[in-house]
Amino acid sequence: MIFANSASALFNVPAEVVVAEIHSWIGDQIRGASNMTTADLIFHAATKLDQLGVLELMAHEEVKEYLDRLHPHLMELCPAEQRRGLEENFQLLEKSTGISGSKVEVLHKQGGGGGGGGGGGTGGGHGGGYQGAAGPVGGGVGGGVGGGMPVAPGGAAPVVPADPTSIQRLNLLLDQLQRPLAPPAAIASSAAADHKAVLAHVIEEVASQAGSSKELETQLNVLQDLGIGKLDSGLFQTLSQGLPDWAPPPFSAAEAAGEEPPAGATRAMRKVVNLSEDDKELLERFKELVGTAVNEFNRGSLGRAVTMLDLAQRMISLNEVEASIAAEVSEGSYPDLDLEQLHDLADEADKRLLLHRLMSFFPQLSAGELLEGLKVEEDRERRMQITKLLRAHGREAREVAVEALDDSVNGGNPQPWQVERDLLYLMRAIPRAADDDIDWEIDLLNRTSDLMGPFPVVRESITSLAQLEHPRVLITLDARISEIEDALKGTVEIPLNPKESRWLLSHAVKQLAQDTSTESRAIVITHGLRGEPHLGDTYSRLAPLGDQDLSDSPDQLERLTDAIKQFLPRRILGMSVKNERRSEIVDQLITAVSGSPTPEVRKLLTEIVKKYPDQSFGKAADQVLLDMGRYVSETKRDADRSATLTGDLALFGLPNLLQNLADASLTGMIKIINSDGAETATIGLAGGGMVSAGVGNLAEKIAVYQMLERPMEGRFVFVTAAEGDEEQADAESSHSVMGLLMEGMRRYDEFHRALALVPDDACFKTTGKKPTDVKEDADPALAKEVWGKAARGIPAGVAEPELSVDSYSVRRLYEHWVTEGSLVRVEDNS
Repeated sequence: MIFANSASALFNVPAEVVVAEIHSWIGDQIRGASNMTTADLIFHAATKLDQLGVLELMAHEEVKEYLDRLHPHLMELCPAEQRRGLEENFQLLEKSTGISGSKVEVLHKQGGGGGGGGGGGTGGGHGGGYQGAAGPVGGGVGGGVGGGMPVAPGGAAPVVPADPTSIQRLNLLLDQLQRPLAPPAAIASSAAADHKAVLAHVIEEVASQAGSSKELETQLNVLQDLGIGKLDSGLFQTLSQGLPDWAPPPFSAAEAAGEEPPAGATRAMRKVVNLSEDDKELLERFKELVGTAVNEFNRGSLGRAVTMLDLAQRMISLNEVEASIAAEVSEGSYPDLDLEQLHDLADEADKRLLLHRLMSFFPQLSAGELLEGLKVEEDRERRMQITKLLRAHGREAREVAVEALDDSVNGGNPQPWQVERDLLYLMRAIPRAADDDIDWEIDLLNRTSDLMGPFPVVRESITSLAQLEHPRVLITLDARISEIEDALKGTVEIPLNPKESRWLLSHAVKQLAQDTSTESRAIVITHGLRGEPHLGDTYSRLAPLGDQDLSDSPDQLERLTDAIKQFLPRRILGMSVKNERRSEIVDQLITAVSGSPTPEVRKLLTEIVKKYPDQSFGKAADQVLLDMGRYVSETKRDADRSATLTGDLALFGLPNLLQNLADASLTGMIKIINSDGAETATIGLAGGGMVSAGVGNLAEKIAVYQMLERPMEGRFVFVTAAEGDEEQADAESSHSVMGLLMEGMRRYDEFHRALALVPDDACFKTTGKKPTDVKEDADPALAKEVWGKAARGIPAGVAEPELSVDSYSVRRLYEHWVTEGSLVRVEDNS
């Protein structure tokens, strides 16, 4: 293909000059392999030129005319005794109209001639390049990228990709690798266009076209000078550089049947493994794939590691890799995992989803195996690490934890209290699924919250109970609070000492105070207003109510305001009698009503400020009134209710964020904020589906695709929508997040493949060849608009923001025109 691009110039060179070059090349060949005749070599050279027409890389008539001019000179070059046979073969060559699909010998010999050997050629351009299915041009006169493909051992040429477009793209990528690093430009080039990423795309092209392991190995040998390893040396590591550092959504075995992975790099990895000729070779390649994933994880690239292990799991599920091989590789690679990093990532909520997918590949890290380890582990630090890893497994870990707790409590297989406490923690820390059996869980928590049990178990059980919304929960918690109160009064005996009992009582009330039901508030307020010293400071336990608006529980709010009036300082002879304890109680009660800006509360607090301006509770009332003014403007309330989820977008990853929110069927708005605090993009969700999106001048699905193609930096805030808020409740018009992610991943991959050939700041000019539109989803109007910019030398990175489409839609047009030869980089043809 490279030679075809330069052939027009060659055909204008006098025939004598070309024949002199062929003569020199024949001499070199004969000196190296004496069994080849001069006629054999002349015919081979002529056949190579003829293939330009056969493959339709040049006009067939133009090639024939040139060979006719060259013919007499080549006959003169041939020894007299060999001319008859050469002439007969030339006549056969003229009658040929195509090539067969079978392999072709490297040396195009005359009929009955002897010996194979190294082929030759005239390689042009920067040095030969890749050739079509007719065989490689070896030992070309050019330098650069290797002077063409070498001859395979035994004289047989590898079957190199015959698709002209693929060959052209491959050679353009090789050209890209030869470019010196340009000085800093006004437009920053994407990281995907750097040397390593281009190398990854080169391997993708080669691997996608290889028909056998030997073909692939032969082709890769040519590329070693460029830093591309052999099949057994760093190939998967190079391919991994073409992956983003976030993972696409997980596949399901049912959906994966017959489907290729969405990323080109992973498709190439799969092809390399599947080209293995026997189980031994497959084992080694699969081991390198998994080992590369482990190395990427250890180096901090969790997303890449998960993508590759997902691929490995896909291949196992589709029986492309036998279970015995998979087990051997998993067992052997597990010790190489950086367990310290594994534990550190388990602490980060935004990494758990990906971490679960990574751990699922290794049986040693499955939820079941970790739980068994937890049961026998005695070291406290190690137990904490196991529990964190279990939490990262999410629902899967919660299910095994509930079953294990039931087996301990009801199944006759009691576990130590430490294990029961950890199981209760997992039940609480991992959100319940909507279809979980809540009655079963409440039964378990009723048993484990029995005050006759170990203090740590009771504490964790009560905490877990308080997070469940069910009438039975309130009954149990009310009973436990009453039991502890009776124990502190001395009317009943429990194995807890007074300090533990008071702590547990305070903990139970404060946990219950998080619930917004009137029934929960009644229990909390009843306890708080007891004020009995042996129960501890009950009034302080009312403070969490200040985070709620109690106006929807007017009877309970009235109990609190009446208590405030009761404890206000008494007046004797017109003078206020100070009592520090009563003043402290008023202060605590004011805190409890601070989130309820009703007229009655405002009036009471205003009177307190007027009458007791110098008292601590008077100042507290003044501050509450000031905050209530902010409530009216909704500034504080919006801030309080909105921060459902926030974090660093680069660390969390937009795909993982969207998947998390979609899985939870949440409604609200994702806001992406840059380092200057400006809002740069939004995505609206309703019931977990996408209903709106915007970035720059793009909206809806195109905006989401753009955010995925060019990952954004900054932080995100997910603002939950209040009930009845805006049009986000219209889930009927929503788009599937999973569908968007899968299409976005495809576009990301295609965009970065194009980016390797068409960097952001590269300028192009027309060659005179008429441009065509891409076949898939052709948009003539867009193609015309983009062509106008490309033809004027506007870089793709400049053109994209000016158009109301995503980067992929523009960049693929530039790439298409460069590949078909309608555009050429300015420095390429200057």
